[in-house]
Amino acid sequence: MHERRRKSFVLSFKAGHTLTIKATRAWNGLVVLGHLEDVGMGYFEHMKGALVLSIRFGLSSIQLILHALFPFIFIDAGKRAAEKYNGRHR
Repeated sequence: MHERRRKSFVLSFKAGHTLTIKATRAWNGLVVLGHLEDVGMGYFEHMKGALVLSIRFGLSSIQLILHALFPFIFIDAGKRAAEKYNGRHR
């Protein structure tokens, strides 16, 4: 059996933002994303979850922009978005 070696590539941006790419190079030369192994999900399961979160956060962003302009609407939009995210990622 060939040993798998995991490498992390980190790209840094201004204002302290980073992008980390975790990859495992398998014996046959294919690159498998290590993040999927870390979270215990398959490709399509992870894709569905990421898309659902992005849509939910997109809608929450619109609500928060409207709340910034009109403070009397969507009063708990930020709190609810954070609670949904934290409840799903524990």
